Amino acid sequence: MPLLSIVFCLGGLVAAAALLLHREEGGGTTTTMMEPSEFDATTTSPHCRRSRQRRRGTNDDDDDDDDDYEKGEDNESTSAQSPPEAYRPFSRLPSASAMSYGGRHSIFAFAIENEGIMGSRSRRTTMDEEGGIGGGEASFFDVNLSTQENYKSDDGEFYGEFRMIRADLDGEYHGNYSRARQEFQDKIVRKMLDGTTITDETNGSVCTTPTEPWIVFTAGVMGAGKSHTMKQLSARSLFPLEAYVVVDPDEIRSHFPEYHLYAQSNPRRAGELTHREAGYVTEIVTAAALRNGHNVLVDGSLRDYEWYREYFARLRAEYGALRIAILHIIAPREAVFERAAHRARRTGRVVPLETLESSLEQVPISVKKLAPLADFFCELDNSVDGCSGGVDIRMMTEGITWDSFRDNWAQTCPWVPSSSSSSSEAKMMGKM
Repeated sequence: MPLLSIVFCLGGLVAAAALLLHREEGGGTTTTMMEPSEFDATTTSPHCRRSRQRRRGTNDDDDDDDDDYEKGEDNESTSAQSPPEAYRPFSRLPSASAMSYGGRHSIFAFAIENEGIMGSRSRRTTMDEEGGIGGGEASFFDVNLSTQENYKSDDGEFYGEFRMIRADLDGEYHGNYSRARQEFQDKIVRKMLDGTTITDETNGSVCTTPTEPWIVFTAGVMGAGKSHTMKQLSARSLFPLEAYVVVDPDEIRSHFPEYHLYAQSNPRRAGELTHREAGYVTEIVTAAALRNGHNVLVDGSLRDYEWYREYFARLRAEYGALRIAILHIIAPREAVFERAAHRARRTGRVVPLETLESSLEQVPISVKKLAPLADFFCELDNSVDGCSGGVDIRMMTEGITWDSFRDNWAQTCPWVPSSSSSSSEAKMMGKM
């Protein structure tokens, strides 16, 4: 048989084997090949927020539940405990969505790890020749490494319109990314900065940046239903969600094509393996929004008291007119586990039981310490099942009514002279 025919036959066998479903040894999860499609920065996250740890903490996130992007939440790894009955995540992983980066399709062909094509080598995925799944530069994308590790760069260079913000962040914790990956991150940042609308309480005028902006932190454990609560408050005209740049680490990570790959191959580590980069982009979005004078809504747990105490002080020092608010969202333990299980079935991402237990214990302690440092604080009970669409959000803070809560967010727009006023002023100046 001619050599070329042999090569083609071998190639066909490899491709066919890569298409087969693969059961992970001992894990019981099913991995399938992913189809390419277009990256869409407008897609909202079906997931929840996640917090993250640095040497001194950070923020985090939520959807029906949440995530954490601050201290202590980098550990979505393994748990030997058996979860409660309500926390039975899923029997079969959902199929991954198709994806590509910048119009360049990425083909995920798994190399089988056990008796498979690659023997005992780590499972990897092939990448397109123009920068990889989401802007990397290596010849392979390793599903056992985080996106930070896969796309790291040692050149110390920052690129794009947010390069000055990157230069101000904690490089020791975040590291640096390849130029292609920074450009990919910028697309996400730019999309999240678009579209805020503030209505002046005094005259009904509309603007995008108020005279005294707010940064609002939605605190609470993963599964409290922070995003659900904010959407319900907005629907009832109690909170102007449209006036805020919403910074959600889970939405950010949902734009990473690799996240869907992780969710299939190792759902218990999908959050962990995107944690650092999602937190990095979260910091860029927050800083860019504040520097442009926008209101900002940050989804997180506020779990790390020490880091947030320092962060609040830095915010007040850098942004004199900025006001800080904390909305603590609470829910019963049973509801937290039910919502976490619901999210796992829907997204394929599993939050370990011990992480939920730790958050239930630590978050209320941290929030209690941080509350006096904020300009506004209240506690909201979201006991109604956020997964089924309940709307009975209860105000738990004494002395705050729903009317006073709504009035707290009223804002004014900066005064901008009209064209007629400007013309009159110019004429007056000419007569002097």
